[in-house]
Amino acid sequence: MASPAQEATAALLQAAHAYTHTRWKIRRREIYQCSDRSYLLRLQGRTGTYNYLVQLAELVHDSAAEPVDPAIS
Repeated sequence: MASPAQEATAALLQAAHAYTHTRWKIRRREIYQCSDRSYLLRLQGRTGTYNYLVQLAELVHDSAAEPVDPAIS
C-alpha cells in the first residue's frame, strides 16, 4: 500500500500527463522532472510553446481556517 506522499506524487505526474488546454490543440507534450515533487510541462500548440511548472505542496497554514486548539489564536 502506497503512502499518502507517494499517492500525491503519482497524482501530480498523472495531472501533468493529462493536462489539456481548452483553446488550442496540443501537438507535442514534454514533461521534465525537476525534483521528486515538481515537473516542468512544455506544451507545443499551433501558434506557440507554453511552459507550466507543476509542484506538489502541502498547506501548512491558513489564516481563514478554524484553529484546532481554541487556546491558539
